[in-house]
Amino acid sequence: MAIAKLEPVEHLKEYELYTLKDREAELLETGPDTEVGDMTTAIQDTHERVQNKRMQYLAYTIYQSWPDQESGILPLEKYNQMGRELGEKFAPGHLVWVTTHTDKKNTHNHITICSVHSETGKALALKKADIRRLHEINNGIARENGLSLNLPRVKDPTLNLPDHVRQMFAQGKPHWMIHMVEKIDFARAISTDFDEFKSHLHFLGVGTVIEDKNITYTYGGDEK
Repeated sequence: MAIAKLEPVEHLKEYELYTLKDREAELLETGPDTEVGDMTTAIQDTHERVQNKRMQYLAYTIYQSWPDQESGILPLEKYNQMGRELGEKFAPGHLVWVTTHTDKKNTHNHITICSVHSETGKALALKKADIRRLHEINNGIARENGLSLNLPRVKDPTLNLPDHVRQMFAQGKPHWMIHMVEKIDFARAISTDFDEFKSHLHFLGVGTVIEDKNITYTYGGDEK
C-alpha cells in the first residue's frame, strides 16, 4: 500500500538540503516546468509576488512511501511520476517538487508543495475533507498502477487525547499531539519489526523511551 502523510515544512532551506543530500543511492528530483533555480527561492518569490500577509508555513510536504514488496519493481521515474501526479491533483495551481529516494528499504517520495496558489495567492486547503481527498487520490494512483491501496485507519486518531485537542482535530486545526499520533501510525504501518518502527520514528522526529512493557513517545526535540 502506498502511504501518504502530509505535514508542514518548518525550515524550508534545511528541508531542501535534506531531500537532496547524497545518500549513495539513486535519487531523482523534478520541479515545475515554469521554475528555474532552487526550490526555496522559487517558493519564497511566489509568496512575495502573490500575497502580502506572511503565512506561518511557506510549504507543505507529502511523504509518499511504498512497502518493500512494491519498492524497486518500477523504474525510478515511475515512482517520481506517481508523486508528481499526487501533488498536482491534490494542489492544482501550486508549485510542486518531487524528490524520490531509494536509500531505505521503502522507495519513497518527498512531495513539496508551495502553500499558496501561484496565481490567486489562496492558501492550500487542509481541512479533514482535504486530507481524506489526499488519500483517495493516492489510492486512485495506486489502483491505476496495479499497486495495493492504503486502507483507512481503524482507530480514531484522537483516541485518549485531551478534549481540547479532539476539538481542534474536529475543526481541522493543527496540534503537535495530533501530528505525533499520525507519525506513529504512519511508522507502524510501514514497519515490519520494532527496530524498523523506531528507525522510522526517529526519521520523523519522534523519540521513544522503553520501560518494561510501556513506550513513552517524545516530540519536538524531547520537549513534549
